Amino acid sequence: MATLSEIRKALAETIRASVSTEIHDYAEVPDVLRLPAIVVRPVSGDFTGAFQRGLDTWQFDVFVLVARMNGETQQELLDEFLTGSGPNSIREAVYENPTLGREDVIDAMVKKMHGYGGTFQAAHVNHTGAILNVTVHTDGTN
Repeated sequence: MATLSEIRKALAETIRASVSTEIHDYAEVPDVLRLPAIVVRPVSGDFTGAFQRGLDTWQFDVFVLVARMNGETQQELLDEFLTGSGPNSIREAVYENPTLGREDVIDAMVKKMHGYGGTFQAAHVNHTGAILNVTVHTDGTN
């Protein structure tokens, strides 16, 4: 059975390895960010998906962040990360790698996007982004 930490790291690594633009992945919320970046934050876990703990369902927020230096260029990059397909599409990266490279992950999928254009700040560096909701189903018995 995958631990929460292992799932977070696998999700972050899958996204980083699959998009064509260099993106920094953080499986934990850092004090300082290098942009563009994703931050994977667990939201909830449901352990009642099947009898005998056969299925666990995890919900994650993936914060997708870009710098706010040149608005239009960075906005276009953000859009590339959020769109449904293409070389920088996070949705496509997860769709093409539904097990996140693990035997105990049954399926992962990007379900929706919200918070587009929200302003964030870390280490006095302004950035903008959006949040992708990702669901991961794992085998709860291994």
